[in-house]
Amino acid sequence: MQKNILVIEDDLQLSATLCAILQHNKFNVVIANDGNEGLRAIHEKAIDLVLCDISLPDIDGHDILKTIRNDKEHFQLPFIFLTAFAGENNIQKGRNQGADDYITKPFNSKQLIETINARLALNETRKEFIQEQLNKNWVNIINQDFKQEFMTPLNSLINGTFLIESAPDRINVNDFKEAINAIYVSSFRIFRNTRNLMVFSILSNNEVMNSEKRVFGDYIYFSDIVLQIIEYYNNGLIQSWNSIKSNIDFVPVKCYDSDYINIIVTEIIDNGVKHDSKKLPPSVSLKATENGGFLLCVTNNINTDLNFEIDLIKPFRKFHDDKSHNGLGLGLYICKELCFRSNLDFDFEIKDEKISFLISQNIAKDTDL
Repeated sequence: MQKNILVIEDDLQLSATLCAILQHNKFNVVIANDGNEGLRAIHEKAIDLVLCDISLPDIDGHDILKTIRNDKEHFQLPFIFLTAFAGENNIQKGRNQGADDYITKPFNSKQLIETINARLALNETRKEFIQEQLNKNWVNIINQDFKQEFMTPLNSLINGTFLIESAPDRINVNDFKEAINAIYVSSFRIFRNTRNLMVFSILSNNEVMNSEKRVFGDYIYFSDIVLQIIEYYNNGLIQSWNSIKSNIDFVPVKCYDSDYINIIVTEIIDNGVKHDSKKLPPSVSLKATENGGFLLCVTNNINTDLNFEIDLIKPFRKFHDDKSHNGLGLGLYICKELCFRSNLDFDFEIKDEKISFLISQNIAKDTDL
């Protein structure tokens, strides 16, 4: 496939010469005679490499490069400066901003094509390496995590339903409580993992979740959501002889999406349920604060050697050695990201071999929405 080369050059005669050289060497050429036209072309066309003059009538070439390197979609685009002033300071400035190479005017066609081919080849190698690493990571995730997080609960669902289906017509529900509980737990586990993968996909693409939004001034009752999720866990998602200890104030939350809040609370509580070092349910408290905000606190026991920091929370990053309950490694990451998008503060504290995850509302922030 022919590569698309963008030439940003205000000298019409030089841009025509470059176009002829590049087309002769089987490249597609896009010509822009100023910086703004060049930036538009980058967003409108599939550009593979940029040749850019430094001195342009509207935008300096260094500013064009800076804009591209700060663009998440195009930051890796190969970029070569065309310049009549390749002084050491000028070159270093471009290198610091991420320029891949310099071609000094006047130049010959052989030097130009060799430089372009070298940069395109290097970029292809880099893309192949990144794709290889992504493929390797996904294979590891699927092999190591999907069997535990999807196949195991699906097998439990199949066995539980088969057991009930094969029973006599007249059955006592109490005789099948264990099977029914296994179905409940497995269904919820698959639901959470599926939802987390969907939310992760949305967050990765920087999209807004497709759910009903409330207009500014409406309230979502945080306390109702917290109590509902606690009830889910107490009614079958944890051992019946234990229950989550809770102390919940009636707290309305202004102008937030209930789907976000539900996911945040579920992931924080589930983390405490799965990873308590003493195999006990976490304790949950929701308190109204003096400034009209709130503080949600979920606390569970931890091992003293747990290496945990907010900055370490990343996709598929796990903090516990118990692989049987480690999940996909997405819960805390999703919680942190959704808190940020909901203008909530996400934090934690470790004290007396316990970890407390803290979700709070900052009223000063909220009034700026």
